[in-house]
Amino acid sequence: MNLLVVGSTGPLGREFVRQALSAGHIVRAFARDPSAMQPEPRLEVVKGDVFDQPSLDAAARGQQAAVCMVGVPFPATRLPTNVFSLGTQNVIAALKAAIVRRLIVVSSFGVGESRRDAEWLYRVFFALALRGAYADKLLQEQAVRESGLDYTIVRPTRMTMGAGTGRYAERLGPGPILSPIARADVARFLLHALEAREYVGKTVSLGRATG
Repeated sequence: MNLLVVGSTGPLGREFVRQALSAGHIVRAFARDPSAMQPEPRLEVVKGDVFDQPSLDAAARGQQAAVCMVGVPFPATRLPTNVFSLGTQNVIAALKAAIVRRLIVVSSFGVGESRRDAEWLYRVFFALALRGAYADKLLQEQAVRESGLDYTIVRPTRMTMGAGTGRYAERLGPGPILSPIARADVARFLLHALEAREYVGKTVSLGRATG
């Protein structure tokens, strides 16, 4: 599959690109700084910015699916931002112009109704340390749901740099907070979800598998 990856140079983006290449996919990594990515077979790194529509339009052409995992560094997560909402709206516009229907967007556990599922300490953390990012991610998710694309929204809980286990706990709908999950396992789920029709039009909470 030809995959466009937006947000390819972050920790999750790098892990996803690595796994996608290992699985035989052809990856087009969209990056503000292409030098941040090392050359690999079947990897094309293109320079662009989510606020630069022409660069997104060019990157989307010829792709079969896209994974969007834009982010802002901590502690900028406390401040107002439109990186998630406007950036993702621009990605959606580029995909529509290129007639690309499959889109996976990485949001966060604690956005929207999933905040009710969090323990009180997490809710305080969301409100204080992540309030800017989470407010904009709510708008991001709304834009995705209204896009008309074959979307999946993925809400991982706190991600760690630990070794992947190859397993994860996924949940559609409300429930208790999930355990922190390794980025490697989030990337593994993203790859699975790309071709699994049961996740189309769904919002999936993701955590570490237990038991």
